[in-house]
Amino acid sequence: MRFITPRGLIAVTVHDSRIASEIGRHMSAVNRFLETGDEGPLQPFVDEGIRAGQLFHPYVTDPDTLVRLAHAGEVSFEDLYALTTGEHK
Repeated sequence: MRFITPRGLIAVTVHDSRIASEIGRHMSAVNRFLETGDEGPLQPFVDEGIRAGQLFHPYVTDPDTLVRLAHAGEVSFEDLYALTTGEHK
C-alpha cells in the first residue's frame, strides 16, 4: 500500500487487514482535510503510526506538511496500492 511520509508517498508491505484499513482511514482523513480544511479527522492519527518490518512510520497529521505534499503532487488518492513484484491490485 501507499503510505504518506513527510517526504511523500512510499510503498509499504502490509500483512494485516486491520493495518491496511487503518492506512485507508488515514488517507481518507487526509483527503477530507485537503478538500475542506477540517483537521478533525486527522486527530485520531496524531502521535500514531504503523510498523512495517523493522521500521516505524508515523502518520503525517501536520496540516502544513500535508498541504505542501499536495501542492507538490505527492498525495494522490487515485491509487492507494503500489504495484510491486508479487503484489496485485
